[in-house]
Amino acid sequence: MSTDLAENQTLSYLRTKGFYDIKGLSKSFTVNSSESKVYFQFETVVQQNNVNGNGSDIKYACGIFVDGLLKSVRINTLFNSASSGHTFLTHTQIGGATNLSVGSHDIEVACARYTTNANITLGIGINSTNSVNINSFMAQSSLKVDVYEIPQNFNTIFD
Repeated sequence: MSTDLAENQTLSYLRTKGFYDIKGLSKSFTVNSSESKVYFQFETVVQQNNVNGNGSDIKYACGIFVDGLLKSVRINTLFNSASSGHTFLTHTQIGGATNLSVGSHDIEVACARYTTNANITLGIGINSTNSVNINSFMAQSSLKVDVYEIPQNFNTIFD
């Protein structure tokens, strides 16, 4: 797993390893300067359907991809709580890229489950099956992209 999640690993390769796109989060952004920093923030809800206290700790990973290349990854664990049904947590991830090429870029988010337990459904960005304590609106994901640049073309202010 460690070499799979190296910077600039391709999204197409990680899809073969169980990564699934978070629907509705892909977008484009533009970089106008060769000297730039791009910051991105991804937030979602991760939930398991541990009805009757039959949950388990589940390890998962989420990646942020720019132009199909991994730029940020976060591995996390959703810890089971036998006393509460449908355990969930808020997953927040911040990443960045420096000096991307001038032009338009695409950003996507994909996540994978690493702990296998056939009896437990894991929802990332959606509520898990038969959830009673969170709905699809509350589980939805967000992605924010900020581009900071040093301008390369300066206009004269005074003649």
